[in-house]
Amino acid sequence: AMAEATASYRFENAKQLKQLRDSLGKEQTAMWARLTRLKQLHEQIAARVAEAVEAEDFGKAEEVYQLQRLAEDSIQGFCLDEKQGGSVDLSKGSILLGPASDFGLLEGDFTMEFWVRCQDVTKRQPLVTSSMSCPSSFPSLYLKPGGGLELVMAGERKYSSKFPVQKMRRWMHVAVTWSFSSSESDFKVALFQDGVQVACGTEVWAINADSDLRLGPFMGNLCEFRTWAHAKSASEVELSMYRRCGGEEPGLECCLSLRPARGLADSTVDPQKVLEAGHAFLDRGQCEGDVTWDGDCPRQLVAAHVEPAKPEFQTLDADPWIDESLQRAWTWLDSRHETEASLRRSLAEHREAELEQRQVQEKERKAYLELQEERRIQQEQEEAKAREEEANKCLMEVDLLQRQAGPSLLRRLASWTCPFSGL
Repeated sequence: AMAEATASYRFENAKQLKQLRDSLGKEQTAMWARLTRLKQLHEQIAARVAEAVEAEDFGKAEEVYQLQRLAEDSIQGFCLDEKQGGSVDLSKGSILLGPASDFGLLEGDFTMEFWVRCQDVTKRQPLVTSSMSCPSSFPSLYLKPGGGLELVMAGERKYSSKFPVQKMRRWMHVAVTWSFSSSESDFKVALFQDGVQVACGTEVWAINADSDLRLGPFMGNLCEFRTWAHAKSASEVELSMYRRCGGEEPGLECCLSLRPARGLADSTVDPQKVLEAGHAFLDRGQCEGDVTWDGDCPRQLVAAHVEPAKPEFQTLDADPWIDESLQRAWTWLDSRHETEASLRRSLAEHREAELEQRQVQEKERKAYLELQEERRIQQEQEEAKAREEEANKCLMEVDLLQRQAGPSLLRRLASWTCPFSGL
């Protein structure tokens, strides 16, 4: 809102919004401090209740238990709505995700995507970086000065987008796909910006060396970090960029919504969200520095969250227990179950087809690597044979020279006269 007010020259509104933002930041810090204090009081009250019960002072236990319930209700009031959007601010910190293999970004096709909003595009800033620089390690993604994207492979080869950020402080969707091409026996890499492919190329090295991944630090926010076990096409990237993931989508390896209500929780670990927030994601990342959570997120994602439609029941004028009404009810249930079963069958067939395709691609990749290894061994054998032939040729030339030099030396000795023979 501040950026929009400034762009439209409504500086008084922008000033008021800035004051509101600063006061909200202070209120947020005070709110978390109150929550921490409330949790401590809850633990102390629970301990007092246990002491009263153990001493069989049930009147006191009942009174203190009322305070415990009040504290629990107060803590419940701090809970954030799961539907609420949000992001993580990495201006003063970063998130260490861990090995790339834990996110399905090793030994095979993959897609990595996320939303990012940058506050400063005047300098080069890291978005996703790798801890290794060998040719087969995961590449790093940077924001170029001016707002463009730059994917740096481990061998220092770069893929840069020609389209800068159209508007600073605007949310932008970023995606990177990696796939093996069996027809050309190489790897295809593509870079997408807001659903549009902005850079592409081919690589001969497979990504098979594990390395630690890190998000940030950069001046801005990041949300909806996802990794998939297959390479998405341009249409698939554009179609899924506005949809929130629930954790049960086919091929989804990791989904970090990075919302305040979930933190670093991975939706694929707890798709039904039965675990307490902050409990199921301790192995999915580690915050370093001053990492803060923000309620801002792409408006498209907020608008894309749709409540599941409730089935519409028609009001029956007749008696609901007569045969005709029951028959209509059974017909409706049968059609509903049949539709759900067909959807499940189509999803299962789609998963099987994807699995078979990945298996075929993996076999082709292994065959390609074996062929490369055979060619390398054959080339080494040919080079060794050539060196041996060269050495034999040199030995024959030396032997020939020795044979030619032998008779001439004997003739010289035969015609040689001692200079002291006349004495």
